[in-house]
Amino acid sequence: LVELRWSPFCFFLILVQSFQYAVAAQMFVMAAYLMPSGDSIANGTYTSVRDEWPNVPRIFVWTDSYDMISSAEFAGNLLFGVIPNLLSDRYGRRAVLVVVLYGIGIADIACALAPNFWTLIMARFLQGSFITAITSLNFVYVIESIDRNCRFFAYCAFGFFWMFGYCIVAPTALLIGSWRSILIVNGFFVLLCALLESFLVPESPYFCVALDDLDKLEEFVKTSQWFNRRSYNV
Repeated sequence: LVELRWSPFCFFLILVQSFQYAVAAQMFVMAAYLMPSGDSIANGTYTSVRDEWPNVPRIFVWTDSYDMISSAEFAGNLLFGVIPNLLSDRYGRRAVLVVVLYGIGIADIACALAPNFWTLIMARFLQGSFITAITSLNFVYVIESIDRNCRFFAYCAFGFFWMFGYCIVAPTALLIGSWRSILIVNGFFVLLCALLESFLVPESPYFCVALDDLDKLEEFVKTSQWFNRRSYNV
């Protein structure tokens, strides 16, 4: 890892993993643009969930059913959020992260294509089940895959992309004008990350050493050599 310090491969790993924080930030903030009436956003040119399905009956007397758009995500996170992190200690950071990314992509598509309000709620629950993993596994992966002297840059990158994802939701709502568009944009970014993670990102070297998996460790070395156009004595 010392030899990979500040190399193209090092920057690539930081970029791919930290960009996923932008996806996570969108997931956290998008509920603010799904629930309210569109009349309160973009001078009434925006269509929210409430506008598309204005007469959803109350399930609980003490709360509006539209509040479940946010609550369903956090319920999924509460019940299943920690499970991918536990599985990553057994099956690998990258392997579980790939499943998580595709899972979020499927949930985003299901939300965007939801034919009714309750399908949207179920898809939001699925979305929430993966949200903890996308904000933790990629961070752990980077810490295990780069030299410690590069970690400060990684921390800054994670913070920058979190802010980027948080801020991009409002322009998306203003420019495209529909709650479905927010989920489509998020799904596009998620699937892009999933493809990069699937084909260009090897398993964490620390995890490979911990499990004595020399084949995957060799794959990490070969991938770094391909990116950096040089060989390493290992």
